Amino acid sequence: MMVGVAALAALLLWRSLAPAASEAPPTPIDTKLEDPLGQDPTRPRPEVLLRYEFRNEPGRPPDKSNGFIVEGITRLPVNEHWAGRLRLEMPLVLTDVPPSDEANDAWRFGSGDLLTEAAAIHYPNDRWAVAAGGQVIYPTASRNLGGDRIWGLAVGGAVRAMLPEISPDSFVLPQLVYVWDAAGDRDRAHVSELRLQPTLQWAPTPTLFFELFPAGDIVVNLTDTARRGRLFFPFNALAGILLTPKVVTTLEVGVPIVKDYPLYDFKLQATVGYFFD
Repeated sequence: MMVGVAALAALLLWRSLAPAASEAPPTPIDTKLEDPLGQDPTRPRPEVLLRYEFRNEPGRPPDKSNGFIVEGITRLPVNEHWAGRLRLEMPLVLTDVPPSDEANDAWRFGSGDLLTEAAAIHYPNDRWAVAAGGQVIYPTASRNLGGDRIWGLAVGGAVRAMLPEISPDSFVLPQLVYVWDAAGDRDRAHVSELRLQPTLQWAPTPTLFFELFPAGDIVVNLTDTARRGRLFFPFNALAGILLTPKVVTTLEVGVPIVKDYPLYDFKLQATVGYFFD
């Protein structure tokens, strides 16, 4: 059933992007519900992103992981007060992290876990938006990468407030997501996490923007805390440029401040996005 949901999400994403790729002029509702920089998840632009992510994983070397991610996002407008958002994330991974504690620094390449997301968004007025939705994480990672095969679920919500006093495209957007493992390997390490993302975007010009906490990397672990720790809290920041009205590029860095719960030792992410509107 969950595989069918993934296929349906991919089909809806493709069908939504296809008509948007035409050169039809934007409608008033598109203009109202669309973030010109493409960074506000409550005002999504139909977009395809290519993302590269480097991580120093927790623990002793070998500890390098490289992610190559294709991501698709689309908007499903209903009216001026309601819209939907779909997201599909398909990763590939190149890593030298051994699948167990054995000494093995061989590089391995394979697929990561597929992620699908759907959310409903409500716009009470021009300043505020409220969103709620869920994710399904599928155990599509290659066996040679090691780790547990887990079906993951996530639910969460967000509130966005525009900050026109600073600039037209500045906003604050706190998000809270709960992630848990729904099924998988019988001897898997269970997942129960709260992920916080208090994003603040400052856009000093129509093409340049900066963000604090652009990713949900503040993690509170709720299970097996004696062995795995409780809190991961990083410094997490992003800078981006709208190169053309259709192309955006960003660079994100993450460095742990509190690393009681091991998520990463260092993260660097570069993204190029193309808008289909």
